[in-house]
Amino acid sequence: MDEKLLAELANIKSGLETKTTAEVKSALDAFETKLTSEIKSTFDNELKSVKEALEAKFAVDLKAVQDHADKLDLKLQEKVATTENVDFLKKPINDKIH
Repeated sequence: MDEKLLAELANIKSGLETKTTAEVKSALDAFETKLTSEIKSTFDNELKSVKEALEAKFAVDLKAVQDHADKLDLKLQEKVATTENVDFLKKPINDKIH
């Protein structure tokens, strides 16, 4: 909890010493609502920054994988040997004749 909220809680505590139970409950409920919204806001901001960082890292990693795949594809295309179309029925016949 940050210092601002602690100071506000201390002010509420000192201001509620002469109040009724209903007033105390009302003040504490208002403080809890404010506390919850600030925590939610902080959590949402942290979540957003983590999500952005992970998306950026994923994009970089994906780019590296894609570049590597492209290099392998080029190497494979260079090594492809030209093969003649072979009829698998004619080849054994031709081998026996020749």
